[in-house]
Amino acid sequence: MTRIFALATVAVLTAAAVGQDQNWTDKTVRLRTTTRLGTKQAGGILRDGAEVTLGQTLTVKSDDGVYLEFADEAGVLFKYEVELFAGREMPRKGAPVPKVDPAKLWAAGGKVLAKKSANQVQFGDRDEKGRSTFFTLAGISFVVVRDNGDGWVRVRDRYREGWVAKDDLLPKEAAVAHFDALLKAEPQNSWALFMRAASNNENGKHDAAVADYTEYLKLAPNSLAALNNRGTVWINKKEYDKAIEDFTTVLKTDPKYAVAYSNRGHALLNKKDYERAVADCDKAIELDPQFAAAVGYRARALAKLKKYDAATTGFEAAVKLDPSAARLNSLAWHLATCPDEKHRDGKRAVELATKAVALDGAWGFRDTLAAAHAAAGDFGVAVAELQKALEAKAIPADDRKKLEARLELFKAKKPFRDDE
Repeated sequence: MTRIFALATVAVLTAAAVGQDQNWTDKTVRLRTTTRLGTKQAGGILRDGAEVTLGQTLTVKSDDGVYLEFADEAGVLFKYEVELFAGREMPRKGAPVPKVDPAKLWAAGGKVLAKKSANQVQFGDRDEKGRSTFFTLAGISFVVVRDNGDGWVRVRDRYREGWVAKDDLLPKEAAVAHFDALLKAEPQNSWALFMRAASNNENGKHDAAVADYTEYLKLAPNSLAALNNRGTVWINKKEYDKAIEDFTTVLKTDPKYAVAYSNRGHALLNKKDYERAVADCDKAIELDPQFAAAVGYRARALAKLKKYDAATTGFEAAVKLDPSAARLNSLAWHLATCPDEKHRDGKRAVELATKAVALDGAWGFRDTLAAAHAAAGDFGVAVAELQKALEAKAIPADDRKKLEARLELFKAKKPFRDDE
């Protein structure tokens, strides 16, 4: 297999796709990241070669199966050790969208997972002039923004939107069976085990997810990602002390693991330890100022501490960083249910919650839409929306009781105030 040098830097063909085991001579490639290439001399690689910038086009002059010889206006450059894979032409910005039967498209707001590891999946964007920019997928699951109907799906990861080839993705509903089949064919495939754990979590199979992550940690006991992810499953199971234990273990090993700080803040928020939740989220934001989830958890904790000005500012900031259903929902809930009248805005809450439900029809988001309509004085609509929310079968018993209590409140033409 052809390889190039420099960790996490991947060359992507922009011409016709070429299989990994084929010769890349005379092919044109672009680099995903700015990186320094080394020149080959006497069988070795000099580390002081030219710097090649993101998106710069290079031509492969030769491919001997180990080294690639690149040429640009500066001369001949070499790399090795990271896999090359064939790139495909993404949709151009502004180009007409193909007419496709909507029933065949993946719905906006749906969750998808990658079939392959992040460095093997092409994720990027293409401007009006046809110039491509490539990113690295962050996280495990992604939200569908649009299925273009031509083999490409636009998704949003933790930081950005971009195109991914549809055949590199799986709807979350199909993911468990896919990775289960991989494991049956190859029981030692640890990556498939990791992804099955993530898939189980996305599908609400939390006991199975914990079991898979625990088994994976036996194979890779130093995996901070698996430990962190198991912590998020403990949160979903409402076993917050176990979650905090996992996140704390991660942070003892890597004190700069922003995601673990944010997740521990989330667990502390659910434990009603609001001051510590704010402190953990502050640390996550210090490490990663663009971390929308941490900004959102911090805002929720501040609201519980009745620091409503700072909370409102935080909810707004989280939506600007990440206009996802979850962030829109949190801001809508705050504007609909804040005990301080100064921070309530029922009309805007309805607008935001409607967008959230359009992206993701989960019962929790529809509950917020009901509360928003009640805040705006539309109690009949509030009752109807909450009844739709209660049709979901997967609502935990404690949450169902809360929704039923709100339903009676709305029937009595009274709004809900989140003043716990």
